[in-house]
Amino acid sequence: MAMFQFDAGAGEPDRYAPTALHTQVSDAIRAGIARGEWAVGGRLPAEPELATLLGVSRGTIRRALSTLLD
Repeated sequence: MAMFQFDAGAGEPDRYAPTALHTQVSDAIRAGIARGEWAVGGRLPAEPELATLLGVSRGTIRRALSTLLD
């Protein structure tokens, strides 16, 4: 799998943006699926790998995934 990039191309979320980190992460994961980086209905990488890949904590990943599931 290629290095996942946020839509802004920065490689990690903008911690100073008015949008919460977990929202940026859930939006980035959704966009990655839409771009075909991850298969629809497929498995995402494990939480620790996603946290490293996206440059956030596992707690942020959990909240982002919860947002996507809702």
